[in-house]
Amino acid sequence: MKIFALSLLLIFSALGSAEENFTVYLVCEPNSANCIEMPSSPPEQKYFVKKDPAMAIGQAEITDARIFEGEYGQKELSLTLSEQCAQKFEQLTEENIGKQLAIVAGGKVLIAPVIQSAIKGGRVQISGARGLGFLNDLPWLKEMVESKNVAEKRRNLLIMLSYLFCGVLFLGGTVYFAFFRGKKAVA
Repeated sequence: MKIFALSLLLIFSALGSAEENFTVYLVCEPNSANCIEMPSSPPEQKYFVKKDPAMAIGQAEITDARIFEGEYGQKELSLTLSEQCAQKFEQLTEENIGKQLAIVAGGKVLIAPVIQSAIKGGRVQISGARGLGFLNDLPWLKEMVESKNVAEKRRNLLIMLSYLFCGVLFLGGTVYFAFFRGKKAVA
C-alpha cells in the first residue's frame, strides 16, 4: 500500500487542465479489444486503457485535503474520500491487485501504478520528489487545502491566545495577592 500511496504523487504532478475530477481506468495490453490508446503527461509513454472508466473521483468525493510534512521531511497531500467513493475505491483496488491502474486528468495518464493491496478507509496520501506544484492547476483542490490550513491556523491561534490570557490572569492574580491584598487604601 505504501508503494501505491507514494507513487500517487505523480497523479497530479503534470496536470494541465482545470478539470474538477480524476478518472480511474484499468490498463490493458496493447491492441486488446475494448482498449484505447491514451497519452501520458509528461509525454514519455503511451498507455492502453479500457474504454470504460472504472470510476471518477471529483471535487464532491474529496471530503478533506491537507498538506503536512511527511516521514522524510517532504510535503505530502492527504486526501480523504467520501464514504461512498472510498468503498468504490477499496473495491476497485481489492478486485485488481497486481493490475495496473491509470489515473487520468485532461485526457492524459498522470500515473499508472500497479495495485499492491486494497486501499481501505478512503485516505490517500500523495508524496514524492516532484512536490505539490500540481495544486496550481487545480484551483478547487488548492482552495480546499488552503481553507483547511487557514482554519487550522485560526484554531491554533485561538488556543495560543487562550493560554496567553490565562497566563496574564494568573500573573495578575499573583501580583495582586503578593503586593496589594491586605493593604488598606489610604484616603
